[in-house]
Formats: sequence, structure tokens, C-alpha cells
Amino acid sequence: MSFWERAQNIDRRIWYGLLIVSLFIPLVLPLGLPLAVSQEAQKVYDTIEALPEGAIVIVSPSYSPGTDAEMWPQHAGIIQHLIRKKAKIIQVSLVLEAVMFAARAREVYLDKLGYVYGTDHVIMPYKAGSDVAIASMGRDFKALYTEDYLGTPAANLPLMNQITGIKDIALIVDFMPGNTLVDYIKQIESTYNIPVTGGVTGVCIPTMMPYVMSGQCRGLLGGMRGAAEYELLIKSPGPAIGGMDAQSLSHILIIFAIALGNVGYIITRGRAKGGAAK
Repeated sequence: MSFWERAQNIDRRIWYGLLIVSLFIPLVLPLGLPLAVSQEAQKVYDTIEALPEGAIVIVSPSYSPGTDAEMWPQHAGIIQHLIRKKAKIIQVSLVLEAVMFAARAREVYLDKLGYVYGTDHVIMPYKAGSDVAIASMGRDFKALYTEDYLGTPAANLPLMNQITGIKDIALIVDFMPGNTLVDYIKQIESTYNIPVTGGVTGVCIPTMMPYVMSGQCRGLLGGMRGAAEYELLIKSPGPAIGGMDAQSLSHILIIFAIALGNVGYIITRGRAKGGAAK
């Protein structure tokens, strides 16, 4: 049996094994395969980079476990950048499950990197209503949030005492698999002229691009790729770069397998025809 005949009869379990390896290695040890940074991700980075030290930023993780794979790496990258800029961070939740991601950001990054809870950052409780809650946030922020997610009165949190209203917020960053980023633009950016930016799942990118092009949204992170681009910008490789590496390697393996099978088929078919003609 020739090489090309053997190539067409490789046991599928070998291909499955190679696919598992190509997915597993980059997730454990990101390879940093070439990845171009989009203009939209660069705009997000530049917007945060331009913040003065001590600026108060609202970070709104408006996602649930179903979109964790795309949203959490975006959330983590932004939090790391804000810490480097020494911004004050208020995390608010418009999705019930989002409070746990705000707490996760606290445990993984904020507490470990020296941010003091209550002084440098706070986490607000879940508020229902999305656009209604955001509108209330704009009208009277302190009336909407009278206590934090642990039940501590807002008056006992030094950071909250620095705020008189929404005008004291320098930037809003939202992570959206739904419509919350649009709601922030409609209710806050358009009314109070406060910059809004954030990230979305891959399928929501077309919905948000008109707002990015008009300047109402200051850049955009799209899906896992957007998170990976941001990890490159802040020079902190993480799960998004590993995920993109895994996708790239697995796609290369699949393309190679298809090409090998087709080339082998063409060559062996040609030989078979040649033998038959003799």
C-alpha cells in the first residue's frame, strides 16, 4: 500500500486524538500565535488609557454563565487595565447572575492587586429592569444604590461618598450578550454625555457597529477574539489568547486532514485510471 493510500485510511481515532491535543495545549500554555488588533479594540484601550488617575468608572458585567467563555476574558482584561490606571471601580449588575462575576473580578484581581474594598472599588447589588434601572441610575445614582451587594450601607463606603451623581462617572464599561450596552448609550451617553464602551458576544457585533461608527460607543470588544486582542494590548496573555490559539491550531489540523485526503484521492485515482488504461 502506497503512502497516499495509507493517508486515506488513517484511523479516525488518531485524528480525534490530534484534535484534542491541538485544543488542550494552547488552553494550558497560550502560544501567542499572530493576531492583528482591530481598530475597535484599540479604541477601547485608548479610551481607558486616557483616563486620569483616580477616575471613577462603572463596570457593568451584564452577562450570565451561558456567555462566560466570551465575556469573562473581556471583563478580566478591562479590570486589569483599570487597576493599572489606578481608577476607582464601581461594579453594577443588570443581570441576576452577574453579581458573581463582579465578585469573581474582586477575588481574582482587585483584592490580590491591592485594591481596598469600599475605598478603591465597590460592588453594587442586582437591579432589575435594564433600561429602567439605567435611567434611574442617571437620575439619582445614590437613591438607586443605598447599599452594596453585601448589605453594607452606601454611606459607610468611602468611594460612594465621592459621588454626588452620574456626572461624577468618567466612563461606563458594559459587557453585553443582550441590549444593555445599547441601553447605556440611549439613557446615559446621549443624555449626560458620559463615554460608554464595552464588549459583546460575537453574534452581537453587527448590532453594535453603527454605534461604534457614530462615536456613541468608544470602541468595542467582539467575542473571544476581542478579548484576545485586549490581552495583547495590555500585554497580559490569558484565557482568550489561549482560546484563539486552540481555535487556530484545530482549524489548521482540520484543513490539513481535508487537504491530505483530497490530494491522496486525486493521486490514487489517477494511478488507478492509468493502470486500467494499460
